[in-house]
Amino acid sequence: MPLDDLSDVTRSLVRLLRLNIRRLEGIAPGDPTTITVTPEPPEAIGESAQNLLSLHCYHVAEDAYYKNLPGPGSDPPNVAKNPMGLCLYYILTAHHGTANDPTENALIQQRLLGHALKTFHDNPVITERTRVGNPAELVWPEESTHELNRLRDNQNQIQVILRPVTPEDAMAFWGTEERQTTRLSAYCEARVIFLEPERPTRIPGTVLEIGQFIFQLGAPSLDSSRSRIRFTVPGPDGGTQIAESSPARVTLNNLPGAPPEHNRLELLGANLSAGRSRTLFVSNPLWDAEFPVDPSLPANTDWAVTFGTDRVAVTLAPELFAGGAAQPVQPGIYTARVSVVLDEQLIGGQLRQLPVSSNAITFAVAPRLVDVQQPDADNAELIRVIAGDEFSLTDSELAQGDAIRVIVDGLPYERVADPPGAPQQFSVRNDVAPVPNPIPNAIRLRPHTTLASGLHPFRLIVNGAESAPFWIEVP
Repeated sequence: MPLDDLSDVTRSLVRLLRLNIRRLEGIAPGDPTTITVTPEPPEAIGESAQNLLSLHCYHVAEDAYYKNLPGPGSDPPNVAKNPMGLCLYYILTAHHGTANDPTENALIQQRLLGHALKTFHDNPVITERTRVGNPAELVWPEESTHELNRLRDNQNQIQVILRPVTPEDAMAFWGTEERQTTRLSAYCEARVIFLEPERPTRIPGTVLEIGQFIFQLGAPSLDSSRSRIRFTVPGPDGGTQIAESSPARVTLNNLPGAPPEHNRLELLGANLSAGRSRTLFVSNPLWDAEFPVDPSLPANTDWAVTFGTDRVAVTLAPELFAGGAAQPVQPGIYTARVSVVLDEQLIGGQLRQLPVSSNAITFAVAPRLVDVQQPDADNAELIRVIAGDEFSLTDSELAQGDAIRVIVDGLPYERVADPPGAPQQFSVRNDVAPVPNPIPNAIRLRPHTTLASGLHPFRLIVNGAESAPFWIEVP
């Protein structure tokens, strides 16, 4: 994951050298002998310094491979949403000086530098699992108070490479003064370091269809669907975020006081308000047919359809009354099209309408996650995530196959009968009366064994439609 502080890289390398060189020098635990590693430039080190290595970052360059790659989302400028890849360049110099034996000073410097190079050779990639020293210690400690702890649990890694600097180049590096002798040094590169990018405010949806269409002149056509997603980012710098998604991901929260972003859908296109009358049709694989959306019916008062020249604004509800029955609007992938009556003509003495239909465009009705409870109310080893009650997770249509999928930290969980008995499993149930504090749509999961404390992304996918970003916290 990206960093927001380049000094964390230098601190990691300094700690790696200090811990491992003590082991290579044979310094026993508790021995007061010190090995000092400092990020200061070599010329700032005094001549009397002893057992000291300076690891100084003297240059930073952008990594060519990751330069100007597009980031997630579709915000302009999009490149700002992608982390900047950097290479940090270091000069590593050994220092040891005493007035008694200048010859021994040079030999100790060479030994120290050799041990430093062996440390980088033996640990070319630093991760949260890297341990060195005697006794072995984590380079990035687990203690929450340690300054390097923030590098953990984010899939960070630092690669260290010894640069092939020629002797002539080394002399040029030190040749700023005529009387100065080139110091014995090594030149290293730490890569690839990613700087924290800007957060996207628009989320691109899954590509649901690819097609080219030919339309009659003046006929309606649909280009895309979009919606706005509201979610909460945990942490002091988080808060409520609103992102745009295309194709649309709509939820069905139409309760009083609910934010308008939840159940609003926009269909974008051209000639959508043409003709004498207009009708929106929607379909779903779980329905028997394609149905018109008619907000004028008493059972559809929660629906709203507004036609504009280049867009159709739709407010969705958990049920659509059409075809003589109430059709449940469950999470999943839907299609929408617009049919307009361009003209009416008398044909054979009867008034006939001349309808023209647009192409179909896809959108998703997504499940809504509202809360997480840790631990579970009646099983301390389980985590309970609560979904919105606009539909039932225990519906028979969702009982088979992979209709409901749960993913935590990128790991898919197996659905089992309640309660889940093994790690990386989940179940669904409705806690209803007379159970105390009844809660419908409870997802109970038993975390995978490597789930550490902290925040973890949680994904709920129902019939191919994914919920808005959501996190669970493990204490």
